[in-house]
Amino acid sequence: MTKPFALIIDDDVPIAKFFAFVLQSADFETEMVHDGRRTLDRLAEITPHLIVLDMYLPDVFGGDILRQIRQDERLSKVWVIVATAVGRSLDPWIEENADFVLTKPIGHDQIYQVALRLRDRDRKSSKKIEV
Repeated sequence: MTKPFALIIDDDVPIAKFFAFVLQSADFETEMVHDGRRTLDRLAEITPHLIVLDMYLPDVFGGDILRQIRQDERLSKVWVIVATAVGRSLDPWIEENADFVLTKPIGHDQIYQVALRLRDRDRKSSKKIEV
């Protein structure tokens, strides 16, 4: 059985590396992308199982990336964790369409437990699961 694939989208390289480390410890294959345009290019090529998405990226707003993910049939069932420093002041549409919103700073156990719960699950509906 192959490991599920997680795409980490964050322009802060140390934070992206931290997410990669935690997701790898939860048995995910990972890839990091650090800007919006490269993210859009990669999403045209791959279908990850899980995406960790920062909202404020160079070139493209994370909310626009989330909108593209949810509108693309191929990507619409991908789990999306929004990782942001702005907390609950996000646009309600983003909160509704992200599967999880985690406010930075995010601890190891916080992202690890979410990743474990999502690793072997398919996103079959828009219903959120409790973590």
